Amino acid sequence: SLILSSGGGNGAMAVLSGGNSNRLFEVPSPNCVGSFLFGCVFGSKTQLHLVDLILEDAKTTSTGGAIFAVAGSETHVIRSIIRKCEAGRGGAVFAQSGAVLIIEDSRLESNHASAFGGGVAASRGANIQIKGISSIKNNIATTSGGGFYLANKDTTLEIIGDGTQL
Repeated sequence: SLILSSGGGNGAMAVLSGGNSNRLFEVPSPNCVGSFLFGCVFGSKTQLHLVDLILEDAKTTSTGGAIFAVAGSETHVIRSIIRKCEAGRGGAVFAQSGAVLIIEDSRLESNHASAFGGGVAASRGANIQIKGISSIKNNIATTSGGGFYLANKDTTLEIIGDGTQL
């Protein structure tokens, strides 16, 4: 597991920027060594926890502007903001092949996908959970799914609690 946190718990948030040219995180399957701007994550169950952070200005022409999560991985975005990120699919986040993405008390805003899933794109059995007071707004996709794009029948989206704004 990798935990990145601003550590304050007092509302202060550290900013991680892709400089409009890099994806910030690739969360690989447990048996795969992944690469991203800040290092690698791998192990028996790949977990990434992003707490009290702002992820912004991340960009890729492929999948997942800020985060690309694949099989066997679990990514937690807690009390964080993902904004102004761009990708072909999944402007902020792309999750696939059984990846779990948990967004809790966070905001995904003003992200863009040139194809689908301006906020989040998910496919092939990914599980997306939105918890607490979260908002997914002002995300744009050229083809379809401004906020969310879910492909394949086994891909799920759960909204847990009643404070989420879509």
